[in-house]
Amino acid sequence: MIKPLNIINIIFSFILLFLFSNLILSSSSDTTNIFSFLFIFIGLFQVYIGIKLLNSKRKILSTATFMLSFFFLSLVGIKIYLNI
Repeated sequence: MIKPLNIINIIFSFILLFLFSNLILSSSSDTTNIFSFLFIFIGLFQVYIGIKLLNSKRKILSTATFMLSFFFLSLVGIKIYLNI
């Protein structure tokens, strides 16, 4: 049976993908700042979900959550640092 925390994790993964594509494609600095703020907030929330999943029996899912969220957060950090 799928737990609600796993469903939230999947939904936030798709939201992160959507925000990342908008962040890459946007050229306006205001839009980039808004998307990067949302991106970092949702990414940190996904790290929190990953920590909650560590206590469950689904270690693979929590590891995947950590890898995805840190990957996306690092990409946003690189984009902000390089100001692409």
